[in-house]
Amino acid sequence: MDKKPVRIFGYGSLLSENSLRGTVPSARNIKPVRLYGFVRVFNFPGSTRVCEQSGVPIAVLNVEKSEWNQCINGIVFEMDEEDLDKLITREQGYELVQVEVEDYHNKNNKMKAHFFRTPHYEAYPYQFESEEQRCYLDLCFEGCEVFGEEFLEEFVKTTYIDDKTMDEHDHHMIKKDKKN
Repeated sequence: MDKKPVRIFGYGSLLSENSLRGTVPSARNIKPVRLYGFVRVFNFPGSTRVCEQSGVPIAVLNVEKSEWNQCINGIVFEMDEEDLDKLITREQGYELVQVEVEDYHNKNNKMKAHFFRTPHYEAYPYQFESEEQRCYLDLCFEGCEVFGEEFLEEFVKTTYIDDKTMDEHDHHMIKKDKKN
């Protein structure tokens, strides 16, 4: 009897297929989607990435509940159940929660998926001058670019650092450099 695949919603470093496949080689059917009722926030200390100057963890992405009309973009993918333990280990400090996501190109196509979030934490600061922080952000940008400029722009407009979205910040360590 075939096992049913596990469907996961990724909204941060899992957007990068290289990063995703490093942990979940069985990832397949990767599609862009939206999740309503949440905002994406840099506010959780990473368990494996540290600032090269201070040695403290960088801020990684998390989601917080919000108004129902707010949404974030991300990906949904299927994976073999055998890889789930590796993903849970990677996403240390987060809990796995079931949600409903909507196909990025077809609002009528909705599906159940699980995603990682941590509702219990003390907000953690973004490390603006850290190269490691920038590398994490670039990994997210790299994943977004696969789905086009509009997808990347939506990521920037729906991702918060402190109480501002990334596009409201005027800092060189946040802005995605436009390619000429």
